[in-house]
Parts: sequence; structure tokens; C-alpha cells
Amino acid sequence: MGWKMGVVVSCLVSCVIGCDKEVKTDEAPMETASIESKGAPEDAPAEALKASPKEEAPKAAKIQGECVKDVKADAVARLTNKLTDVMESDEIEASVQVRDFADLDGDGASEMEATVFPYASNMEVVLYLSNQGCAVYAGDFLASSIEASSEKSEPGAIKRVRTWTKGGCAGLEGDFETYAFDGAKKMFVGAETISCSCDLTKDRPKECPTP
Repeated sequence: MGWKMGVVVSCLVSCVIGCDKEVKTDEAPMETASIESKGAPEDAPAEALKASPKEEAPKAAKIQGECVKDVKADAVARLTNKLTDVMESDEIEASVQVRDFADLDGDGASEMEATVFPYASNMEVVLYLSNQGCAVYAGDFLASSIEASSEKSEPGAIKRVRTWTKGGCAGLEGDFETYAFDGAKKMFVGAETISCSCDLTKDRPKECPTP
């Protein structure tokens, strides 16, 4: 009789332990389901789970016209016509350098500038727009330096460029000029000029160099 009671007690203990484990096992999926319910539904498309791409600034409209296939050759031809009395054509061809310039038309590609130094302080610059894979001539400038203007441009507009052309007075005299792209002429034209004189006693524009 004693051993039978022991078996019954043992069975009861095993049942209690087993039942307790089953209860805890049942609770786990409920907790997991609660966490998963907070996420995206299983049938949501993969694209919906990705972050929205950053909206790109609109690029300028493509300029219609013949594409310039060889920027250096085109620049040499233009500079030779302009500098006939200053430099020989073979000297110009040997001296012209073509470099990348800031993206002005918003197509994600650099513009190009061809430069030559016929003078001591200023250079001749021929600028080309990448124009969505069809390079086009955009103007030429006499300047000591040229850069993209920091002015905010309208969406889809070609950014302005700014030049500094040195005069005398050890670099204190000269002109800052801002150029805007003229869609009708298909080139940059002068829009604003800030002149710096040699007379330091006058009120000078804040942009002017100082001794």
C-alpha cells in the first residue's frame, strides 16, 4: 500500500511540473505575436519598407544645339580668333588647359573650363556646360578667377558664375562681375558689376580686397 501511494504522489508531482512547463510554453508565442503585430504586415511590399529616396533638385532644361565633341579643340579655335594679336595659334594650343568646373546645370556632371594665360594677372576662360551629356559652349571671360556664384538660383535654372578681374594697385583695383545664363543667347551674359578703385579713402564695397 505504501509503495502505491508513492507512485501516485510521484505521478501527481510530474503532472504539476509538466503542466507548468506547458503553460509557460503557451505564453511565449502570445508574447511574440504581440511584438510582431507592431511591425509591418507580412504581405507589405518590399518597397514600402525602404526609406523614401531623397528628392533631387530639378535639373535645367537641355539646351538644344550641336554638341561639342572635343572641348579643347573648340576652345583653341575660339581663343585663336580672340587672341590673334596676343598669342600665336600653336602657342595657344600648347598652353590651353581643360579642367572640371562646378555643376551649374544640375545634371550631376561637372562643367568644363578651358583656360590660357596671355596676360600677367588675368586669364582667358572658355566655359562649357555638360548639358546632360551634350557639351555646349556657354561663354568666355577675362578673369583672374572664376567660380560658381553662391547666390541661390531658381529650381531648374542654371547657376550664375562670378569672376574677379584684376586691375592695378597691386591687386586692389578690379571688378567683380556676376554672369547669368541667357537662354535665348545660349550663353552667360553680364548681370551685375562691383568695381573696386585704387582710392582707398572712399567707401569701398565689402567685397573689395583690402591692403
